[in-house]
Amino acid sequence: MERLQRRVAREFGLSEDVGLQVMRNAEALLPGDPEVREISLYRKYNRCRDGPLQVGDAAPNVHLHRLDGTELKLHELMQGSRKLVVIAGSYT
Repeated sequence: MERLQRRVAREFGLSEDVGLQVMRNAEALLPGDPEVREISLYRKYNRCRDGPLQVGDAAPNVHLHRLDGTELKLHELMQGSRKLVVIAGSYT
């Protein structure tokens, strides 16, 4: 996404840094502008939110998918004395 945003900035004659800031902060720069809300894909599809988990909560036993296509559950990885770090996100 960042490479695409940088390319758009260059094509419209903006420095990459300025272009990224404008695209990523369009709604804050133009609050309530209906066109910004509709055309800004970064804003329109950014569905990030804080989840309900807090520090110290038990991890949910979610389904995971290995790179080879096999599945397992998170708690299977948490067995034993090894430390486990989970980094999760979405690229869609």
